[in-house]
Amino acid sequence: NLGESETTSLAELVRRIEAAAEIPAKRKFSPLQPGDVPVTFADISRASSQFAHWLGEQGVAPGDRVAVMLEPSRAFYVAIFGAIKAGAIAVPLFTLFGPDGIRLRVGDCKPKILVSNAEKAPLAAGIDSTRVVVADEAFMRDLERFPAILAPATHADDIAIFAASERSAGRIVESVIDWIEKHLKVPVNRTKSGSGPT
Repeated sequence: NLGESETTSLAELVRRIEAAAEIPAKRKFSPLQPGDVPVTFADISRASSQFAHWLGEQGVAPGDRVAVMLEPSRAFYVAIFGAIKAGAIAVPLFTLFGPDGIRLRVGDCKPKILVSNAEKAPLAAGIDSTRVVVADEAFMRDLERFPAILAPATHADDIAIFAASERSAGRIVESVIDWIEKHLKVPVNRTKSGSGPT
């Protein structure tokens, strides 16, 4: 992106540098490497604005929480930045949580919507009043019906992201201890030393 929100290809950038320097570039082309994602700032800006518009259509208002349980990917960034643009509070969730971990965190942050993948969505379904949405290719294509531009109405002191706190970490430890005692029939010393159970 060379400015003014206009995407410029790398080839065009090299051509411009060649013209300015009056020296031909030595080009070495490599295939995409593992982990490479061909996504531009303009793409994320456009798609996150469309996601923000979609959130508005779903009744998500500024200050509402939107949980995102996806691996880092185009859909992850679109959902996180789109929630923030909409004035909602983005809540990234670790993708390796099981049903109990998901339930605990969803109960803690109470999101209106949880964005996930097809594998994890069933684990979150039916938790409180949270609507679970699968961010698959069809969902991402459907976002294209919304405007690609959004003027965010956020303020500098608005909360943008809700992350797990020590309080929720303490509850996680307690839930693990409860599970160990219930399912493994192993007593656990709950004497507190410092900030958590031992």
